[in-house]
Amino acid sequence: MSAISLLLTDLSRTSIGSWTIEQIQHLDIRYSAYHHAYKQGTLSTFWPAVFANFLNRWPVQKTLWPTMRDSHNLTAAELRVILDGEKYCKFCIQMFFNNRRTLGGRSLLPRHVGDWTLEQIDWLEDRRAWHTAARHDEEVLTTFWISLFDDFLSLWPVRQILWPTMDDNKRITISQQRFVFEAEGQCKLCLKSYFEQGDADEHS
Repeated sequence: MSAISLLLTDLSRTSIGSWTIEQIQHLDIRYSAYHHAYKQGTLSTFWPAVFANFLNRWPVQKTLWPTMRDSHNLTAAELRVILDGEKYCKFCIQMFFNNRRTLGGRSLLPRHVGDWTLEQIDWLEDRRAWHTAARHDEEVLTTFWISLFDDFLSLWPVRQILWPTMDDNKRITISQQRFVFEAEGQCKLCLKSYFEQGDADEHS
């Protein structure tokens, strides 16, 4: 395999399987059908339709090269990378369903991120004045967000929200690490929205 093909293959394994919230929801609604097929021993007929549906909606080519024009003539190396990426994507989809089954069918989507507790609201409100002072200076505001995100996720780790009964010392899989990454991203958006909504209420 050429150096460029190896590079592109590495890229495919980096970007494919890092699910977006939309993709998690897409897979989530198919869990019941997966579980039924698993119990009936008919997964061999379940997978092809799921793979085809997913890859039709999110083609590997677009995942790897979002700015590539449809008229681009793919090279032999690029075609091999796409085939490799599709195989890896199918593997990640299977891991998604298998991981959810090991969690007793509970969705891997962090539905509770952003549903603040009273303790969290008190903690956030204690930092309201800092945000108000920082919001007119982009550099200071950037420092505020970095500190806020780090402190919040240290106090309330996303991992505990996703898997509250999991031993803290247990190593999580690569697939689970990706869910943690997605959940942390969603949490940060919720934190920003919390303060920005407060600003809007203040001026209404």
